[in-house]
Amino acid sequence: MGDAAALIAASSPGPGTMAALNALGGARRATIGALAVGALWPLCSLKSLARRAGVRAGTGGVLYTAGFMAKRCLDGTYAAGGRFAKECGVATFGDTLGFGSVNLGVYLAMCGTAYMAHFNAPSFFQDAGKKMKPYNAVIRNGFGLSILLNIAFMAAGFNTFGKGAKGLVLNNYATTTDALRRRRQRALRRNMFAKTDATLEKAVVGVPLALITAIALVVDDAGVVAALTGALMGSAVIYALPALMLLKGDKVAKAGWEKKIAPFAMLAMGAVGAVLGVVTP
Repeated sequence: MGDAAALIAASSPGPGTMAALNALGGARRATIGALAVGALWPLCSLKSLARRAGVRAGTGGVLYTAGFMAKRCLDGTYAAGGRFAKECGVATFGDTLGFGSVNLGVYLAMCGTAYMAHFNAPSFFQDAGKKMKPYNAVIRNGFGLSILLNIAFMAAGFNTFGKGAKGLVLNNYATTTDALRRRRQRALRRNMFAKTDATLEKAVVGVPLALITAIALVVDDAGVVAALTGALMGSAVIYALPALMLLKGDKVAKAGWEKKIAPFAMLAMGAVGAVLGVVTP
């Protein structure tokens, strides 16, 4: 969010805007701070997101980004001789994810971040009235769309920029000439500060948000964060914790060894993914 907002601000600065942003530590750090205080803190402080249920700004933004990346991949404007190639350079390709490549570990770790909504499964089940049919529909449609969108992002980004694709692929696009890239997103219509006197609740919201913001201010490469998050949190949520719950369940715990192969295989997969994602440079 900070990278994208900073590039938008830098692409069309008003009088004195860049001077003010530089005084606050640069466009990236200034926008990260503003987003944390003006948007993320109010949203994280809400008791419930029920009143936001009708808002589709996030989904619309993701679909717009996918469409924009697909358009730029197909129109050749970033290819050799294209009108944006001079600013961003020409893409180079090659074997980047072969089994002998150290990049494979990072790639697998990043894939984990795409499916880290697993911890929401209990709330999804509760919202579905504890009925399996609507719950399965939500899971099937939600993760199905996630798979398609992530494939679209990877294919469009790599086929446009090749090995030069950055951790946040939007940083690859031209900021001074690409009109689609400069289009501003709508601002949040209002702040939604939750009124509460509970110090503990404020700490539960504020401490993690402050830590995340501090990391964002220091770490410039979003790809590093995505890889570490996918390697550690993704491996735990997707593979390790479900496998442990299966092994502790009565059906598997009292069953023969053949029923325990799959959970142990999931544990092994999670461990391998975590190690590869963390140690791979």
